[in-house]
Amino acid sequence: MQRYRVLAVEDDPGNKKVLANIFRLSGCIDGTFEENGEAILDIIRSNGADLVLMDITLTNSTLRGDPVDGLELTRQIKALAAEKKVPVVLLTAHCLRGDADRFLNASGADAYIAKPLQDIEGFIVWLTLTVEEFRARGAETEQPTEALAR
Repeated sequence: MQRYRVLAVEDDPGNKKVLANIFRLSGCIDGTFEENGEAILDIIRSNGADLVLMDITLTNSTLRGDPVDGLELTRQIKALAAEKKVPVVLLTAHCLRGDADRFLNASGADAYIAKPLQDIEGFIVWLTLTVEEFRARGAETEQPTEALAR
C-alpha cells in the first residue's frame, strides 16, 4: 500500500485532533503536525512531506522570530520547493465569496479547501490523488534528465 506523508500546519488543538483522526482513518496517510516556521521549512528541505495542509490564520507560528501566517509560510515553501513540487493546500475557515481566489493568488498555493470538512472519505481520496498527480509530474520532469545521462 502506498504511504503519503502529509505535513499539517495547524495551531488549533481541536482541528489537529480532527486531522489526526482523518489520517488514522485513511490507513495510508502519515501525518506530521508543525507550527514553527523554521521546522516547517526544514521538513520541506529534507523532502519530508508529499503534501502540506496549511491553515491561514496561525496565532502561535513564527519564522525567524517574527509572527507568520499561512500565506507567508506557503510563499516560503513554494520558493524552496521550486524543483520539488510539493503541493500546498490551504485548509481554512475563511470561506467568504472571493476568499479562495484571493488566498490562492496571495500565497501561490495549489488548492483551497474550506473548513469544516464535510466529506471525510472524499477528502482522503482527494489528498491521495493530489499527491499521486504531483508525483507523476515529478517523474515526467525527471525522465528526460535520466535519459540524457545514459
